[in-house]
Amino acid sequence: MDESELSKQATPSRIVSAIRRLARFGMWMLLLVFLFSFFGHKFFAAELLANFRTHFFAAFLVALLLSRVAKTSWLLFTCMFFTTVFLVWDVGQVFLPGEQPAAGKTKIRVMSYNVLATSTEFDSAISEIRKHDPDVVAVIEYAGMWHVACDALNKTYPHQHRDPRWHGYGIAVFSKIPFENTQSLALTEKEIDNPAALVNVRVGDQLLQILAVHVMSPIKKFRLDLRNRQF
Repeated sequence: MDESELSKQATPSRIVSAIRRLARFGMWMLLLVFLFSFFGHKFFAAELLANFRTHFFAAFLVALLLSRVAKTSWLLFTCMFFTTVFLVWDVGQVFLPGEQPAAGKTKIRVMSYNVLATSTEFDSAISEIRKHDPDVVAVIEYAGMWHVACDALNKTYPHQHRDPRWHGYGIAVFSKIPFENTQSLALTEKEIDNPAALVNVRVGDQLLQILAVHVMSPIKKFRLDLRNRQF
């Protein structure tokens, strides 16, 4: 066999080897990026990454299935495996029932609904609230024509705390249960007109405080810092 034929046979092997090295490098980078996403309270980019847990789960699942083909080390495979297991638990919680056992004999259903200030799907939103039939519903981004649209709730929810805004940080709370008192709270001073609504309702013999909050969306560094202060 001459040298040219040996070279032709070796070329596919080198390509496969290079692809495997690239795949292993990508898996390590995926792990590092995922770990970085846990530092969202410090870094703007990490905060954004933290919102993509489902996508991370899909990426890790695919990487785990390909790990043996890429001939990964046992260290890399173990890291990938346990990270995937963690994401199964983490992402899976979103799809589990969220009801908590009642502390006493009386239960209360509370709903938080971000309607999007610029949306005009008024009937759809009102139908969604009626479908779930909560005892108390907080309407987030209560702005613009939502102030009029929510009048459709007046009969079912006679007890109301409304604090509309022209921008996306208005907030309102509608309740079947009478309020003992209500107030709007400033989450931070001076920086933005962004109130939270605090309402007190009596459930059985207990006074329940409900705080409806819409903190600043952390899409820029200064907004991330402001969001942290609001929390």
